[in-house]
Amino acid sequence: MKIERIAGWNTATRSCWERYSAHRENLMRLIRQHAVTRGSITILGAGNCNDIDLAELFNLFSVVNLIDIDLKSLEYATCRYPISGNNFNLIVSDISIPPKIEPCLIRSSDLVLSACVVSQLVAQEDRNHRDLSNEFFRNIWWNHFDWIEILTSPNGRALIISDVGMVLNRCDIEDNIDRRINIARFAGVDSIAINRNLLDHPKSRSTFYPPLKLTDWNWNQSDRGLLFVEAYRLERVLCRYHV
Repeated sequence: MKIERIAGWNTATRSCWERYSAHRENLMRLIRQHAVTRGSITILGAGNCNDIDLAELFNLFSVVNLIDIDLKSLEYATCRYPISGNNFNLIVSDISIPPKIEPCLIRSSDLVLSACVVSQLVAQEDRNHRDLSNEFFRNIWWNHFDWIEILTSPNGRALIISDVGMVLNRCDIEDNIDRRINIARFAGVDSIAINRNLLDHPKSRSTFYPPLKLTDWNWNQSDRGLLFVEAYRLERVLCRYHV
């Protein structure tokens, strides 16, 4: 079952806080840059929260919403911090399918974060689907955009972080990475897939501007090698009515 696979992965990575440190700092830097004073943030596929610093999020935002299918991992993540008050919500939901959240459970947020979620969704669904067609990836992305659309406030933004491939080789020059790195890209999760599937989405053109690439970085995972990560921003299209 899906929940058992995800719970197993979360359990296996529960003690990997230090391994995520460089990746987490890059991600938190982006969050700081896009934080709205006393605003709200929703994290899709939060899991163990190894890639975010919850203590800092509780200081940056007045409301923090964590969504995942695995409640135990969410509880484990939050029990590491002294949390009081009503500034956080744990929401159990399967983000691989179209959103079915009651409006009373969560309000739209100033910032929505999807951090390396789609590649996990692709890997999970790939276990049951051998036909990796454009339709396969489109359905995953469209469901994901539906989640982002309902969770992002009218003036809000979304950050999509995607581990798009594996670095095969690189050239270090005075600790700076030569941009001519060789990457084995993962199917369906790179910039081409993000742009194509967003533009093809029935509501995207009237809801979001085209995704803007912000930055990229390498993420060293000892068991998986060196991953290449790209960060994108989605901004709401503001409707202006003339009287």
